[in-house]
Amino acid sequence: MTIRARDDAALEPEHEIVRLMECTRGSVVLDALYQPRPGYGRAMRIVRRGKLGWLCEYRGLAAYLLTDLELAPCGEAALGAATTLHAGEKRQAALTFCDNDVAVINPLGEALEHRLQETVRWWRGWCNHCSYRGPHADAVRRSALTLKLLTYSLSGAVVAAPTTSLPEGPSGDRNWDYRYCWLRDTSLVLQSFVDLDYYKEARSFLAWLLHATRLTQPRLQVMYDVFGETALTEHRLDRFEGYCGIGPVRIGNAAHEQLQLDIYGDVVLTACDFVERGGQLDSYEKNLLVGFGESVRALWRSPDRSIWEIRVPYRQNTYSKLMCWTALDRLLHLNRRISLGLDDAAYGAERDRIRADIEAHGYNAQVGSYVGYYGGTAADASLLLMARYGYLPADDPRMVGTADTSRARSPWTACSTVIRRAAPTTACRAKRISSRSAASGWSITSRGSAK
Repeated sequence: MTIRARDDAALEPEHEIVRLMECTRGSVVLDALYQPRPGYGRAMRIVRRGKLGWLCEYRGLAAYLLTDLELAPCGEAALGAATTLHAGEKRQAALTFCDNDVAVINPLGEALEHRLQETVRWWRGWCNHCSYRGPHADAVRRSALTLKLLTYSLSGAVVAAPTTSLPEGPSGDRNWDYRYCWLRDTSLVLQSFVDLDYYKEARSFLAWLLHATRLTQPRLQVMYDVFGETALTEHRLDRFEGYCGIGPVRIGNAAHEQLQLDIYGDVVLTACDFVERGGQLDSYEKNLLVGFGESVRALWRSPDRSIWEIRVPYRQNTYSKLMCWTALDRLLHLNRRISLGLDDAAYGAERDRIRADIEAHGYNAQVGSYVGYYGGTAADASLLLMARYGYLPADDPRMVGTADTSRARSPWTACSTVIRRAAPTTACRAKRISSRSAASGWSITSRGSAK
């Protein structure tokens, strides 16, 4: 995707992807295939537009392919080319895309190479702005780069994944569409940007977050799309076999309809971290936070699906109660810091009632651990964040017992111990290594707090 540091008045494509193919020595056989399928395969027609290249359009979407390859039809709605390049020879291709807008098509040749150089220069400059200089700096910059690539530049939203339905296991039963922004990720994303000195990205992300939630205020939805839209109806596309034949392929995500009370704590944490790091909130944003606090006071006793989004009946999840406690605790802190106009006594009393409820129902004395849901017997790794959020010191016997209970041997890794994120259920039978990696990170945070 090209990025050009040009005058704002310059006419540029809405989106452009360029490819430069070069043989540096000897010779190489180049095979090219162009097979666009907009509308999830509903549009299958490519037409020639003379010097403008090849056009594929669908319901206002227009994709133009301009190339110096000798393309020819091959199969249904597909173009192909086969050629041999010798040392020093190059071929170019540029795909521009627009959505109900003016199509701008840039030329090939030196102009394309210049656009590519500008893009590389921009990304190198962005990476060099990273303030981290400690161990594994290359990996940190690469992770920051991934977050930036997942950012929709027009709104500042950061999606969880750029594509849909990649399988988490051989059965495909957890092939979900993650091309949305989950509110519970907000605190970690904003903290990462600020820690690395990317304040522009942090501010843009917070602005998107507060804008998107206006559509559902004072209630929060689990996720939103990059435009802040809330209707994310889930569908299966059975005409696609899925990655490596592991279906189904889904678009949309039914989890957007779930009640997940922990997200209130995540959003308030994000705003609180932003203020603590020198950011400012306007009066409208302050009022939004107060509205979220009122929602917590009204909803915290309700059963929900909580952080893991497992599709089982609603229940009283301990982590959700913790995050409701955290939301009120941080709102009280913000009220003292920037004056939100809260009733300190009422909010403090409600926060204490949540704590009393957790202690009465979320701790299992027989197991010696906080448990995933009221009446349960299994620990949940998300509860290791209790120490990070200030609910209990990490060296409190109840926290130590929760950490010990959360550890389980893993048959998949060389590590002697990892952290099980939650107890297996019918809807989620196997816990993946990726989940355990995140949970193990929470364990490290908990231990660090204890020290």
